[in-house]
Amino acid sequence: MMYKWLYLFLSVFFLSCSMNIDEFDESHYRNLSNLHFENQKGNTQFFEDEHLIKVSFPEADSKVEYDYLVIDSLDISAFSNLYLVETKIKTLPEDSLGWDSLSREVSLDSDRLKISSKIMLPVSREFWIAVVAENGSRSLWKVQVKIDGEVLSSSSTSLSSSSSAKVNSSSSSKQGSSSSAVSSSSSVKDESSSSSAQTGSSSSTKQEDSSSSVEVGDPQILSMVIGGENAVIDQESGRITVQNLPFLSDLKALTISECVFSEGSSSADINENDLFDLSRGLSVTVENESGKTKEYTIKAGYQYANSNFNSWADDYALKGTYWDNGNNDFGEITEKYTNNETVGVKMESKKLGFIVTKFASGNLFTGVFNPKGVSAINMTGYDNGNELIDFGMLFTGRPEYVEVDFTYSGGGDSCDIYIVLENRTLTENQGMNQYRSSSDVNTLVASAWYRATTDEDLSNPDVVSITTNDLGFKTLRMKLQYGTPLEGSPIYDTVIFSDQLQNGKGIDNHLVQGTGEEDVTHIRMAMASSAKGDIYKGTVGATLIVDDLRLIY
Repeated sequence: MMYKWLYLFLSVFFLSCSMNIDEFDESHYRNLSNLHFENQKGNTQFFEDEHLIKVSFPEADSKVEYDYLVIDSLDISAFSNLYLVETKIKTLPEDSLGWDSLSREVSLDSDRLKISSKIMLPVSREFWIAVVAENGSRSLWKVQVKIDGEVLSSSSTSLSSSSSAKVNSSSSSKQGSSSSAVSSSSSVKDESSSSSAQTGSSSSTKQEDSSSSVEVGDPQILSMVIGGENAVIDQESGRITVQNLPFLSDLKALTISECVFSEGSSSADINENDLFDLSRGLSVTVENESGKTKEYTIKAGYQYANSNFNSWADDYALKGTYWDNGNNDFGEITEKYTNNETVGVKMESKKLGFIVTKFASGNLFTGVFNPKGVSAINMTGYDNGNELIDFGMLFTGRPEYVEVDFTYSGGGDSCDIYIVLENRTLTENQGMNQYRSSSDVNTLVASAWYRATTDEDLSNPDVVSITTNDLGFKTLRMKLQYGTPLEGSPIYDTVIFSDQLQNGKGIDNHLVQGTGEEDVTHIRMAMASSAKGDIYKGTVGATLIVDDLRLIY
């Protein structure tokens, strides 16, 4: 009797254990619970309802670094396999039946994806994969890849883009990757404009992929001169930029000239030598004789004057009136920095004074220090030192990123490096705040802010990346946030939005929040060895060195 019960128990046990893998039939399970790649930043995000996977990577040192993604971790259902989708997916189903139908129609790469498999990354930064169960049923997933510092055009991220990804079974040239990527972005518009939105067969898909290289007659802008400067053209993203126009160039009235198109192509949006507003980006369409089109975005900007910090009037003051610091009355807290061929700015926090000692942060900013000529003894009545400064200088550019080469040794203190773009209603006297009336409004258009105890802190929300350059400096890249600053930005821990002066004779530098769509009239940039230096707090010896600052459009 005991053996009989034991036999019954074991039968039930093994039957229950085998249900997940369909012991008596081929398994239909096709779950994907983990997919991770080498050098990936953070965990993979799965959105099951959207059949979407999102992965992120740090900024690349070069495009070559992310030509391929290498799988280093993978978890799928037992007896299932993972494959790359070859078919172009043009429309997304609205229900589960549609997804099932689509999954059966798509063509898959012949090579199974596994740990160490290499996937060629398309320029669209999107590709499709399929989990295939033992019984042949499939589950499709779209993989979206975000690389810090990259800005993709709308055509590159269209849902109708093909996978364009390939499993690397042999060495592939970078040229091959580039050509397929260009075809992917340029073919999106053609396919989406077609009346048919059906998924192509595997045979037709492979035929299209085989002719993906750019041919003579494909619509392209090959070269362009903007405001007298040769433009940089990124064919993959469709972005055309000039970033080094003369300081304070009129970005709303720039000429486009010497525009060269590919054979048989032209653009009705460009009349050479006409004036164009390129401050926000101009969208143009290039079309060839067969009706094929390609979209470009043209944008222009300039660098802030002496932003490489190479030109000095003396050891304690940069040339020109575009930058200033607190040396006038607070001693040598900001000075010229030289090391071999490197010329930059050294800011050091110190205790200064003889009768009355006061903490002072090394600093550099766009604006004018103490334009009202407040005496040193009367400065003690200013509880916030920022009220002694007229922040901001004329500027009309709309950069997307800012890069700063710097080092910081704070001894527990925190440095500040920030950029603020403003719109000011005051137009007289260059819009300087010392002449501001109660009716004048300064509006925040965009901002990017770094505040940290080290030069390696990635926690600030505006930070895209921090890398080390050949000179041993850290290169900080921040993305400007147009409109409301991101949650957690250090800007919220300042008095920048406060309209209450602590000293009635102080200079009113406060801002009101804007939408980000306002025209830019002024730029406020500041760097300080002690972030709380405006209220005379910090660590003596904290040192911030800055070598170069670049605006990226």
